[in-house]
Amino acid sequence: MLAATVLAVFLVLSMGGGSFGELISDHLEKPMKTTVQDDGRRKAALQELALLRKSIKGFNKGVAKDIKSLNKLVDDYESTPEAFDALFASAFDRRKQELGAIWEGRAAMMQHIQPNEWTSMVDSATAQMTVNSK
Repeated sequence: MLAATVLAVFLVLSMGGGSFGELISDHLEKPMKTTVQDDGRRKAALQELALLRKSIKGFNKGVAKDIKSLNKLVDDYESTPEAFDALFASAFDRRKQELGAIWEGRAAMMQHIQPNEWTSMVDSATAQMTVNSK
């Protein structure tokens, strides 16, 4: 039972082993520059995208740090259930705060982007990600 719980939490913390959100956010800048025609909205959206990227990278660094901490606890035969509980509680609290910041950053960015522009940008970013993965 404990092993299943640890595995489940590990999978949640690691987000499947990938870098959460970085791929799509890295491919949005170029389409944003060409799709958002209004200079003021484009500059504001690009600034918000930069802040959003920073939040996403912070989230990913935090997950990596928590995975290292989890691995240390697993490797330490003297670790206690309380140590695991403390790690999981603090990790989940941090992830909740970080995801809240990411969501707020996305909302701030979206205030400067029209729905049709967003659709075009995501289509372009997705196409670029597909080309890069081949």
